[in-house]
Amino acid sequence: MIRNYVLGAALALCSTSAMAADLIIDTPDVAPVASAYDWSGFYAGVHIGAGSGPVTVLPLEPFDDSTATGWLVGGQLGYNAQFDSFVLGIEGDIAWSNINNQDDLDNGYEGEVNVNWLSTLRGRAGFAADSALFYVTAGLAVAGADYTDHDWDPNETLSGTHVGWAAGAGVEFAVTEEVSLKAEYLYVDLGKVTYDLGTPDDVSFNAHTFKAGVNFHF
Repeated sequence: MIRNYVLGAALALCSTSAMAADLIIDTPDVAPVASAYDWSGFYAGVHIGAGSGPVTVLPLEPFDDSTATGWLVGGQLGYNAQFDSFVLGIEGDIAWSNINNQDDLDNGYEGEVNVNWLSTLRGRAGFAADSALFYVTAGLAVAGADYTDHDWDPNETLSGTHVGWAAGAGVEFAVTEEVSLKAEYLYVDLGKVTYDLGTPDDVSFNAHTFKAGVNFHF
């Protein structure tokens, strides 16, 4: 009798173990989720764009308020540090420019301004959404310009360096781990410089610039 009970219990235990084994379902291995794009590190690139803004010459105002327009092409170098989705950075750029108000000279404006180069050094703060970076930026702006007073002496030109500030916003998209594309708007205030060609003329210039470029990250 006891032997029958022991044998029954053993059979029941084996049956329970087999049922439990049947309940174990193999699950497929899940591939790890790829990490988001990291904007941290150094980068360098090139850009092309255009600029336009008012030129004011004193004491000739209001007779010599004109508009300077033209293109610019140059390069940039910068560094980003990413904290979760927040990105802080610094960028310096310099561009060769032909922004000038020569088209307005036929309208009676006598002060010719040619912006030969434009450079900025700016901080950047932005929000990263994986491979997209949206940012605002502000900092120092410096430009080299030539000035000619056609009313005084059209054959004499003076060169000067304008110092001011720049502020704007932009967006950048990473197309690979090493390459990104950018579009940026900057408002540039280049302050006032006095050019003395027999009579002192105070020349000031502001510009709206739009740039597109490519950056290489390393």
